Amino acid sequence: MGRSEKKQLTRERILDTAKELFFTNGYDATTTEEVAKQADIGVGTLFNYFDSKAELLVEVFSEEFVEDMDKKDYKIKEEDRNREVAELVYHYLYNRVERYTHFSKTLFRDMMGIAIYSFQSKPEMLKKFVGLDFMLVDELIEFLNHLKEEKMLQTEFDSNQAAEIIYSSLGFEFLMYMYQEELTVEDLLGGIRNKIEFILS
Repeated sequence: MGRSEKKQLTRERILDTAKELFFTNGYDATTTEEVAKQADIGVGTLFNYFDSKAELLVEVFSEEFVEDMDKKDYKIKEEDRNREVAELVYHYLYNRVERYTHFSKTLFRDMMGIAIYSFQSKPEMLKKFVGLDFMLVDELIEFLNHLKEEKMLQTEFDSNQAAEIIYSSLGFEFLMYMYQEELTVEDLLGGIRNKIEFILS
């Protein structure tokens, strides 16, 4: 096994271990010492790959997001042609974000805290984190354009504008869900569905 391959395997082991600990215990309760111990490496080795716990959390979410992108499927089935476009877009987004609804609100708040404090000293982390948002918008544009190709949206439909508005609505509903304890995942998904129906009606 070559050195670069060995380093890649170590990096993947660190990320897999960190993901399990972050999603199980939360950000604050997870230490770099515990990540290193369970990944069977020294703490110094961990910091050769990631500068901080905050960077490690961002990388975990980035890996999850990109992995989901590789599984995207724009295929329109025959039975889909009898459904409203808003319903198709909602289910597309639902399949895209559903796995993240199982994470605790606390973990997402931790992410927001990192965005406010840690990224100020390391702007490239913010750039990477924001880049995930742009990836989602670009992916949604692709899906809407695919619906145009399938004649389910009019040719003059502006996929770019629609994708940005839908993304903004998604962000609003998520922030409301994250900071209002009484809101449930069902409330979050219902709010997203309502706004997509309004935008595409």
